[in-house]
Amino acid sequence: MKVIKKEDKKVLYGNLYGEKDTKKEEFFLGIFVLNKKSILEFAGILLLSVILVGVYLLIKTNTPRLSMFQIASFLIGGIIVLFFLTRFCAHYIAMPRVTHKVEEKITANWADAIRYSRYPATMIVSVFTIFVFICWIIVASDLKKYLERQTVVLMFAPLICAMIGYSAAAIFMFRGTSPIYTDEQKKYASVISSAYWTVAEYFLIFSLIDVFIITVYFFNYIVL
Repeated sequence: MKVIKKEDKKVLYGNLYGEKDTKKEEFFLGIFVLNKKSILEFAGILLLSVILVGVYLLIKTNTPRLSMFQIASFLIGGIIVLFFLTRFCAHYIAMPRVTHKVEEKITANWADAIRYSRYPATMIVSVFTIFVFICWIIVASDLKKYLERQTVVLMFAPLICAMIGYSAAAIFMFRGTSPIYTDEQKKYASVISSAYWTVAEYFLIFSLIDVFIITVYFFNYIVL
């Protein structure tokens, strides 16, 4: 296996994890990279989630019916939490698994990155189509009588994370073709775009479980 040069490792790993040395990053329970920066970010995500849920439950207890402004505020807060969650998964779970031995394949021809970027755009449209499909089934059937708001939010959360992942992958793919970035920065952009793409794929597959269950229910609803 080819050994990564010290400067390359600083670019690929130092900027990402906040570590300036070249020691091998250790995985916590074999899941994500464990260091000071990852712990702080993970704790921040948990704290922000607890605050958001706590405020929601507090307001809902005192206010039987939430206003549109309150609902929009909580949705925006939830999307922000999902953004940081997607970023954490890409940086500390998927990124370390994108090894340097596929580096040449990823960065072989950055002139084609604009042409390849249509794939993230296609996936974003596909995820949005699934989102609309679930909404249509809920409205067209009597599922709306049984699903609470929290359940619907949990169903849509993986789709939102997938859309964030594909969007980030598209941004970094375009960055790889820009002349204002150095070769090392382009190399970093190629690896991180692959990490975001990987995370988006997993979130999309996870969301298909809900789609399958809802589709089966909808067909039973039509037949019966």
